[in-house]
Amino acid sequence: PEEPPLDDFDRVLTEACAQSEALSTVLILDQLHKTRFLNHIRLYEFVQSAIWRYSDVQFQANALNLKIFLISDEPLYHSLQCHSFRIWVACTESTGKSISAAELGLAEENSGWLLAMQALFNELRISPTLEEYKRLSFDIEHHVFDLQQLKVSLYGWVENVNREQLESEAIQALLDEVLQAIVHGRDIHEEIEIPGV
Repeated sequence: PEEPPLDDFDRVLTEACAQSEALSTVLILDQLHKTRFLNHIRLYEFVQSAIWRYSDVQFQANALNLKIFLISDEPLYHSLQCHSFRIWVACTESTGKSISAAELGLAEENSGWLLAMQALFNELRISPTLEEYKRLSFDIEHHVFDLQQLKVSLYGWVENVNREQLESEAIQALLDEVLQAIVHGRDIHEEIEIPGV
């Protein structure tokens, strides 16, 4: 081509076209929910014609050599869906490695809420990042004193939590356990100063 691709999206597609001319090629496009809707339309046209266009340039893919996997947390453009075989990948039962008190900079005696929180996340089938746990930990120490504040903190800091989950009856008992563990930890470790006589 006479000019470079306009952006990473175009670059990846043009490289896949070029590689598919001679080799079996797998193109994986992840997080398509974050791209512009226009790119969904362009992908649909590409799937139909095996020609990727940008600006005044076009690239022909060898459709026999090219497999395309589209990954999105939200529905794709309808016409693109109609030309795709969909699979649903559920979260695994295990949400991965447990976060320790030490990783959050907490003393063991101040982390009683952590096990209850991990049980809640297991039930929600989500696996927060260490950074999300750290933000929750700060909120728990400084701002969470009741159930509503706990829900606000969870919704605000954990990416895959939604309001419907937090308000569902099935989750209320686990939320109560988390809050009780937080309050219990405060009751045990609250220092009371007695003035000298």
